[in-house]
Amino acid sequence: MGDSEAPSLTSHVGLGRLAQSTQAKMRERFAALEKAYRDILQEGIDDGSIRNVSVSDVVAALAGALNWVANAELSEYAISLDRVAMELADLVISGIEV
Repeated sequence: MGDSEAPSLTSHVGLGRLAQSTQAKMRERFAALEKAYRDILQEGIDDGSIRNVSVSDVVAALAGALNWVANAELSEYAISLDRVAMELADLVISGIEV
């Protein structure tokens, strides 16, 4: 599946409330994470362990899910962070593995 360049994930993260110097550091960290996600996914597609998916779409979905976990008030849902992390990991791996 062709994968066009999507906008950087940092454009979707609310960094505006942070100091300028902190924003720059966070953008660097997000860019490094985004590259790692893309590289891992592409490597799996290339070696056949991950089905042929849109890398940009999977990275965006993963980032959105992780952002929700980071910002959710889990006590409202009566579930633990560990459980959410395990369910999310299972969902992502099940969705992309061959």
